[in-house]
Amino acid sequence: MSLCITEHARQRANERLGWSMRTLDRMLERIFHFGLAPEKAPARLARFLTHLQDGAGATVRAYGQHVFIFQHVEDHADIALVTVYLVQTNLRSLLRKRTFTSANTNRFPSSTPTGVPSREGWAPNNRSCEPESIPVAA
Repeated sequence: MSLCITEHARQRANERLGWSMRTLDRMLERIFHFGLAPEKAPARLARFLTHLQDGAGATVRAYGQHVFIFQHVEDHADIALVTVYLVQTNLRSLLRKRTFTSANTNRFPSSTPTGVPSREGWAPNNRSCEPESIPVAA
C-alpha cells in the first residue's frame, strides 16, 4: 500500500491550509497513520467524521484542525488523498484536547517500513496520482 495525492488535494491543501506541495508530501504518512479516525474521536466529532466518511465512501482522518479524505484506488494498491477540509468551528476545541504521548508523536507504526519519507531525491510530483476512478469532492 502506498499513499498518493491527487491534483485536487494539492490545490485544496494550498488554498485551505496554505501548505506547499513539499509540506503535503512530508506530512502525508503522518496524517494517515496518526490522524484521528472516527472510531477514536469524541462523540460529536465522530458523528461529523462518520458523516463525511459515509458520504464519500472513504477513509477520513482529522489532523490538526483539518479533515483529510482518502479514497482507495480501485485498480491499484494505492490510497489517494482526495481533498482537505477545515473542521467546523464548534468542533475544533475537541481536536485541541487530543494529545499524543511523547512515545508516539514522531514515530510511525511498525507497519510502515520506511518511516518518514527521506528528503533526498524529493521531487514535487513524487506522490502524484490522477486515476480516473477517484471521485473528487468539492
